[in-house]
Amino acid sequence: MILASLGLALAAESARPVHPGDTVASLAASLGDPALAAKIRELNGLAAGEEPVVGTVVRLPDPAVVGEQRAFLLSLSGKATRQAPGGQPEPLETFVPIDNGWTVCTLEGSRATVRLASTCTNDGQASDDLVMLEQTCLVVDLSTSSKQGRSTVVRVLTGSVGVLSQEDARGHVTIVTPSGITSGPAGGFRVTIEEEAARTETLEGTATVAGSGAEVSLAPGQGSRVKTGEAPSTPVSLLVLSELLEPEAGDVLLRPQFRWSAVDGAMGYRFEIGAGADFREVLYQEDVPDPQHDPLTLMLPYNQLDGVWWRASAFDRFGFEGVPAPARLARFPPALR
Repeated sequence: MILASLGLALAAESARPVHPGDTVASLAASLGDPALAAKIRELNGLAAGEEPVVGTVVRLPDPAVVGEQRAFLLSLSGKATRQAPGGQPEPLETFVPIDNGWTVCTLEGSRATVRLASTCTNDGQASDDLVMLEQTCLVVDLSTSSKQGRSTVVRVLTGSVGVLSQEDARGHVTIVTPSGITSGPAGGFRVTIEEEAARTETLEGTATVAGSGAEVSLAPGQGSRVKTGEAPSTPVSLLVLSELLEPEAGDVLLRPQFRWSAVDGAMGYRFEIGAGADFREVLYQEDVPDPQHDPLTLMLPYNQLDGVWWRASAFDRFGFEGVPAPARLARFPPALR
């Protein structure tokens, strides 16, 4: 089991975002022991009578927690670094443990997938994975596994991340940004740091976005922006890209020419290539103005894969990235396999 090789330290603490109506007493009651209220205040520096604020993360003395886990890079395209608090950046490779509190960054033109928490059951192993786009920096504050599921708190400092949909829907990932908090029970959402704001878009999953004591809930296919010091915006419907056109599904990729259907109201498009249909490993990404892309050079792992998956999504006039069309497989010519 991969967790054993990376180390598993005993812990009895979890974390979760504060929702409207949460109090120290209600949080203690949710853990099955009202007497834990004093410990909750101690862990979070709350004075007597002080209550947690919506849009913050609260740490809980959770007896159900089995252990604290260390994140690691599951895949890496390009270069990444890790940095201890007060230390200097050092190169980071796949499967090297990342201690909580360390800063992890992808460099220009690089992308990585981070494995957060995992659980092993009689049904197999399930994990919470997060994709980092280029020039993204984050810190894993806490990543735990319990009898009820998994819980991870990640601070995103710059760039953009996508929390992938989970196989078992038993993981809860909270993304903390300088402007607010996004939290989802089963992945399927992305968060992007903007100037003085953070943008959230839900794809397959649901999420809540909180800031300045207020919270909004997002259904699949919705987005919200939270500006620093303000409440989250009212949810908006994302643009949906309906169809990929060329190459056809399963076609041999003889020339790097890609076409997809235009979307009314689109201000641009994001084109992506992944090693698999789930885009757990992103190999290439480019933002383009029109519903087509003909890259001059396309460096792909021809000797490792039989083909790649590609997809596109549309940006609206508010900057929200929409729901991509279902990905298509493009095969490599036999001579390149």
